[in-house]
Amino acid sequence: MSVLLETVGLTRFFGMVRAAEALNIRIDEGEMVGIIGSNGSSKTTFLNLVTGYLKPDSGRILLDRRDTTALPPRRIARLGVARSFQVPQLYIGLTVMENLLLSFAARSGRIGFWRGLQKPEWVGEARQILAQFALGSYADRPVAALPEGARKLLDIALAAALRPRLLLMDEPTAGVSTEDKFAAMDTTCVWCAPTAPRCRAACSSAVTAPACRTEAISTAVIGLSGSSSNGLAGPKPTASCR
Repeated sequence: MSVLLETVGLTRFFGMVRAAEALNIRIDEGEMVGIIGSNGSSKTTFLNLVTGYLKPDSGRILLDRRDTTALPPRRIARLGVARSFQVPQLYIGLTVMENLLLSFAARSGRIGFWRGLQKPEWVGEARQILAQFALGSYADRPVAALPEGARKLLDIALAAALRPRLLLMDEPTAGVSTEDKFAAMDTTCVWCAPTAPRCRAACSSAVTAPACRTEAISTAVIGLSGSSSNGLAGPKPTASCR
């Protein structure tokens, strides 16, 4: 398998806090990798760096060997990177179906005031995705009326609807059981979770993050067997998630 995502010496400081330091991580195409760590262990910071919402102080981010370090989030998304958020980012005044149709329009690059969303092929695909995420019964409901767990699933569904090469999910199991809904997702995934059991059910490998505010994501790799090799942030050999 080819390497899809690679970080080289990735470092980001917030004042005296080492949010990420000298991260060397490789993720192969087709893998589902978990990042495990308690609150404050920089899991979201890592996703923000990869997706361009934050810029590193030093180091590089490579997507399929292309340097994306300086690119803004929209450019990175167009290269095939999508993400969900800890707090779902949704149009709460629209229906569930309309939210998905907007994702399809963004994917096609043909979004505009005068362009209709109710294309038969898009509606059909939207219903398939909603069924995959157990959201079919909510299709015509406004997002504002959804329970929190359904909003979380919809946020992930919107990211998956973009057909990304790399899907980043920030604590997708928070408040909802989603493990059985990712089996049919044919893409490379990075999954953040506070505890290992939530990742092991779906992930092929995982990267651990130390539970310390001033330490960055570790490059230690924990296998599905439960064995681990722990380490603090800092210069280390590359941790290949394989």
